[in-house]
Parts: sequence; C-alpha cells; structure tokens
Amino acid sequence: MKTMKKLVLSFMLVMLTTGCVATYQPPLNAENRAKINNLEAVTLVAQEEIDVQFIPSMAGASAGASYGIIGALVGSAIDASINDTRSKEAEIRAKPYRDMLLGYDYRPVLNEAVAKQVAGVQWTGDIIVTQDVQVEDFDVMTYQGQARDGIVFINSSYALSPAQDMVFVKAYIAVHERVDNPEGDKKLKNKPMAVWTLQYQSPARNDILNSYTEDDVQVDVRWDRDALIQELVRGADHLGYLAKFTLDDGLTKEEYLLKEQTMLVGPAKTEGKGFYLGEYDGNKIYRLGSGALHSVPADEGVAVNFLMAQ
Repeated sequence: MKTMKKLVLSFMLVMLTTGCVATYQPPLNAENRAKINNLEAVTLVAQEEIDVQFIPSMAGASAGASYGIIGALVGSAIDASINDTRSKEAEIRAKPYRDMLLGYDYRPVLNEAVAKQVAGVQWTGDIIVTQDVQVEDFDVMTYQGQARDGIVFINSSYALSPAQDMVFVKAYIAVHERVDNPEGDKKLKNKPMAVWTLQYQSPARNDILNSYTEDDVQVDVRWDRDALIQELVRGADHLGYLAKFTLDDGLTKEEYLLKEQTMLVGPAKTEGKGFYLGEYDGNKIYRLGSGALHSVPADEGVAVNFLMAQ
C-alpha cells in the first residue's frame, strides 16, 4: 500500500507550478534501450568558480496574471531590475568562497566522479566515458555523427544556497541516439531520447565562522576551505550515483505507482509528488513526477531546495 508523507520545500530558482505532478513515466524503457547496443557517456563541467544562488523575483508573472499584458511588461521590467540587484549581491557573497578555493579545480573531481559511476551502467556491457575538455566548442552533433549507438551527455554545475548554508551539485543529463547525418537531419539532431535533471543537496551548516558587510550586503561565511572541499567531493560522488541510477532505472509507470510517495510542499501551496527510491550515503533519493532525481539529507526536517526541480 502506498504511504503519503509531507516534506516542506524551499524553492529558489525554479518554482514547482504544476500542482500534483503526474506519475513519472521512465523514458529509457526496454524498447529504447534495445536501440542502443553500445554507449558513450560525455561528462562536462563548464563552470570555473563556485556560485551562490539567489531567489529570483516573480513579480512579472503575478502582474501579468492580474493585469494582463501591460501589467506583465511592467512587472517584467521590475523583475529585471530586482534580479540584477540580487545577482550582484550573490556575486559579493560568493567572493570569500572563491578566494578560499583558489588553486582548487573542482571540474576534474566532478567529471571523474561522474565518469567512475556511469561506467558501471548495468544494461549495456559496452560503454566508454569521455571527459570533454572542449566545453566552449561543444556540439551535440559532433558526437551524434560518431559510431556509438547512443550518447549520454552529463552537464554538471555547483553552487551554495542563498544563505550559503548548503552545497548543491546538479546536472542536466540527456540520452541521444546516433544520427547518421546529423548536419542534414533537422528533426533528430538535437532531440534527446530521454532527459533528466539531477541534484545533490548537502546537510545545512548553521555555524557562522565570519560575518561582515560589503556594499550594504550581509555576508555570512559558514564554510572553511577543507569543509567546503569535503562537501563538494561528496556531492560529486552523489551526482555520479544519481546519473548511474537514472540510466539504470528500469521501473515501469505501474511500478512507480506502488512506490511510497512524499507530498512536496512549497510556497503559496505549490506541491507535487516525490517518489522515495531509497538511500545513498546518508541521503534519501526522491524522484519527482517530472523525472528530476534528488539526493537530499535523510533528516526530513531539512528544507529541500528544488533548484532544478522542473
């Protein structure tokens, strides 16, 4: 029998607006897997420095809903101004963490952790993993024209929460079939067979090591270099686990319906179902109806930030 629990969420950049999310339907089913006898996984990390998230203004959306297109345009202009200010404040809050991580390149750590886990995908015995260093020149079609039956792209990034108390490591993952003529096939060249977002969330770090004001922005430093690196490394391992998990996930829609569900509740009574899929290294694994897969602290009293929920 299904059980239903509630988990309070904190949405920062992407609001859950779909109400009760539909039951997840795994796109990489047996039929699609049968098309791929061999696979190449390409891991990418374009980001060079750690970021701090900020909560975007949603005034334009509400204005448009209340006052029509004119209200929406005015609201959008307000949003742009507010978000520009919040973005600049986030850059100030990121500075002490960027300074403490000078000389530490997280990209190969994240790439290698994801590559190591994905190399163990179970449904194909023929998989190679490429760590793409030419991120600036990256082109899906370059890989789709190659000999492998399937290509998996895993594009990862990392950030601190707005309060700098949690670490988030996230990725966009997409599976593409090989295309014999990617330049000429306009329909298939960028159309993925399956897509997901993945995210790791660290436990909250409440202690403040240093606090100061810069340009009227309050900065609370909660991490030292060693602790932050340790959590980033853990996040890389979890992201690799999530990538392998979602690629190996062979559950059907009907089997998902039998899973324990958690009602994920956010601001303004937004909510959606999350399917509990087990634990990994002290975190719980949830999948949303959208397919997004999350590793969150096992303590359900911790607010969950679905930064890339949709």
